[in-house]
Amino acid sequence: MYTKWTSHLSDPEEKQRFENQIISAKPVLERLAQLITEDEGNLDKVELGVKQFEVPNWDYRQAYYNGSRASLHSIKKLIDLDQQEITNDRKLTRYPSPKG
Repeated sequence: MYTKWTSHLSDPEEKQRFENQIISAKPVLERLAQLITEDEGNLDKVELGVKQFEVPNWDYRQAYYNGSRASLHSIKKLIDLDQQEITNDRKLTRYPSPKG
């Protein structure tokens, strides 16, 4: 699990409890990832439209969309527990485990 999740905690028992809460919230985080993916799709539609370039300040809009996309990507990475190390029953597991 990314250390960002528990960096605010110093007590190992509190960290473990909080990690367990995060793991139990996985279905909610997966739904959030779906919603973020929808938002990214909406950004694609707006960003790639020809009307985007018909306004004089299109470059500022493009910078805004790029920033939005970067933020959404960061959040998706943080909530994707399958790509993080998960402490579970005193063993460390990485999902998915790399082969080869």
